[in-house]
Amino acid sequence: DEIQWSEGKNDLDFFAPTLPRRSGEPAPHILSAGLSHRDFPCLLRALRAIPHVRCELRAGSAWTPGSASLGGEQLPPNAQLRPFVGPHALRECYGAARFLVVPIRPTTQWSAGCTTVLHAQAMGKAVVASAVPGLSDFMVDGQTGLLVPPGDPAALARAIDELWSDPERAA
Repeated sequence: DEIQWSEGKNDLDFFAPTLPRRSGEPAPHILSAGLSHRDFPCLLRALRAIPHVRCELRAGSAWTPGSASLGGEQLPPNAQLRPFVGPHALRECYGAARFLVVPIRPTTQWSAGCTTVLHAQAMGKAVVASAVPGLSDFMVDGQTGLLVPPGDPAALARAIDELWSDPERAA
């Protein structure tokens, strides 16, 4: 069965890449969303190496209780931790972002991050993600996004900067 997000729309319609632009849209940025097995400490270390890239973190999940763990890492000036939002607002967050970043800790839970990756792909967004089982099944490295070794902030920073520096490729 398809998920009904609103009257007469299914999940494919809801996450369509033709979402109209918001007025007063924020400056260019990337988005990291979700909660399950996220490696936000790795992402924050990566962001310190690329201070010219703005990142919005929407840490939360409708499926996983709890809150984001930053693992004792402080937010760098180019990162903003925002509250969890529901599907309608999250869709707007996806639409406003240049691309998404899904850092996952090495885990045996193959589904960690898959919903976020699939939503981003449905909206026509590139994704930088950890090369973990599951995500590697939903992404084609170099085509629909970039896969990086999990827990490697230098590789994550390089991949983010590569797409950030080439907006046409990211698009």
